[in-house]
Amino acid sequence: MSSLGKISNSLLLIFLILTSLFVSWSITFQPAKAQPSTSIPNPIFNYYDLNYVSSNLTALNGSAIITRGLAKFLGSIYMYEDFWLQDQLNQSAKVAVVVGFANLTIPQPDALIEVRGTVEYISLSGGLFYINASSWEEVKNVILIGWDAVQRDHLFEMLNSGRLSNLTSFVNQNGRLFNITIMDHITDTKAGWTQILTGYRWWRTGVFNNEYWFHSIPRGYTIPERVENYFGKDKVSTAFIVGKLGHMEIQDGTGDAANGRYTHEAIYRNLPSALDVCTNGARNANVVGPSMLQFLENNKDNHFFAFFHFSDPDFAGHASGENSIEYEQAIELCDNWLGQIINKLSALNISQKTLIYLTADHGFDEGALSHWNAPYIFLATNDMNVNRNGDQVDVAPTVYYGLGMWGQNFDPPLDGYPLQVNLPEGVEQDRENKLSDTTKPPEATIVSQNGANIAATVDIRFNASDKYLSAVLLLINDTLKADGPWAWQSKETVVATGTYAWDATSVDPGSYIITVLAFDEHGANNGVSTSTITVYKGVIPEFPKSMILPLFLVATLLAAVFLKRQRNGHASSAKAASRFPQFSIDEQCL
Repeated sequence: MSSLGKISNSLLLIFLILTSLFVSWSITFQPAKAQPSTSIPNPIFNYYDLNYVSSNLTALNGSAIITRGLAKFLGSIYMYEDFWLQDQLNQSAKVAVVVGFANLTIPQPDALIEVRGTVEYISLSGGLFYINASSWEEVKNVILIGWDAVQRDHLFEMLNSGRLSNLTSFVNQNGRLFNITIMDHITDTKAGWTQILTGYRWWRTGVFNNEYWFHSIPRGYTIPERVENYFGKDKVSTAFIVGKLGHMEIQDGTGDAANGRYTHEAIYRNLPSALDVCTNGARNANVVGPSMLQFLENNKDNHFFAFFHFSDPDFAGHASGENSIEYEQAIELCDNWLGQIINKLSALNISQKTLIYLTADHGFDEGALSHWNAPYIFLATNDMNVNRNGDQVDVAPTVYYGLGMWGQNFDPPLDGYPLQVNLPEGVEQDRENKLSDTTKPPEATIVSQNGANIAATVDIRFNASDKYLSAVLLLINDTLKADGPWAWQSKETVVATGTYAWDATSVDPGSYIITVLAFDEHGANNGVSTSTITVYKGVIPEFPKSMILPLFLVATLLAAVFLKRQRNGHASSAKAASRFPQFSIDEQCL
């Protein structure tokens, strides 16, 4: 081997030795790193309150968990964690979090975040439990704003003419504007806000329109109630601030509930006891607006959900018409208050962690004073994940997605889908098919097996059918008796058959109207089909009170005539007896 080759080999050997020493030194003095989770692939994450997690780390070791708290950057002897997750209320409840292995970003200090990861342990000095995070997401505040009865086309006209500066700025700088269509219920206040605030088709809530509502919204169905239950009443603030009384009642027997045809229950009767702020009343924007700003001021340091409702366009449209100056001025007033809400969020430095969803309960009939068939509305939002148009039933799931609640097990399952995700295959076409159906269901057939005259238990049977039949209700004298379960068959036509055993034993004598209401899935256009029969329970005629005095007088007169005739009869008999001999019984003749 040449001298040059020997030198080259020597240099190569020296290089390998130095490299080995460098690697050994790097390994020896490299700061400790969290090891990848040894959990099973795609673990099932279970939610635990951070107070529980911090107190039960040993028991949770190896568990895939979800928890939430404030991101804190605390001094640590370990220098191992990326940050700490601290409970919103209990500062002593905190857990170390490592995000490096998943290449996650670091949250902002004091951000309220939800972390998914595995509880793990490292034997540093004293040992350390930590969450090896696979993902985290900032928990946002949400404001759902309602502009009552704003027609989509009229809104676009005003935007294009530059008359809604705050909404224009909101959409152009921070957000987007989407089309929303109402499909299954009549286009009015009760049904619209009920669907927006629940995410259910009307037959799950019992609210079809301002006339056909049959009970309050079931407890726990609304967004603010679910927010309270999900985050914990002491960790979130909720508000329901509404500029209407009629059709938005929170107390039984008030507003339209005082004269409800089918019930006197307020549809939002369950909210006052569940929420932090719950007010309604026939109030214009300049009255309810300051209450909304005050709620934001009071909760600037809290996580919150708020529903802010402005009634002005609806009142103006009914009074002056959809194409009136008054209607446009009412929309401009709403726009003014949108600007004040946005400015307040900015002043409180919470704009970046607050999502806004702005929508309407229904539109307005073109040029009219009514909104009988006004299904075209909108959704404006600064949630940049929203990416499609949708149905009104999709609004609540969209809000839940923004709150980080989508994917929870809603009971019953929601009927809509978030606008942040694509619809499942076939759903869009199914909706289009139902919207193209513009004929209400045929009248149902009803039979009383006991005939028209009833006594005890009445066996009621019905049959209803329609291509898109969605709900069948049975009522007696306008009282809802049953909405199922019925026997459903679905082929080309959906058929519902049902029986109901009505115990009429203790009901008062009289006539009773049995009604079957049939609805299809395009209720916004088609309305309800009504069928009735009348049955009778043995009637005891009621004596008219007005006849008591006349009959008493007649009876008195007849009695007087009878007594007079009796007296006259006795006198005549006495005279006749005096003309004949008196006879006695002679005992001897016996």
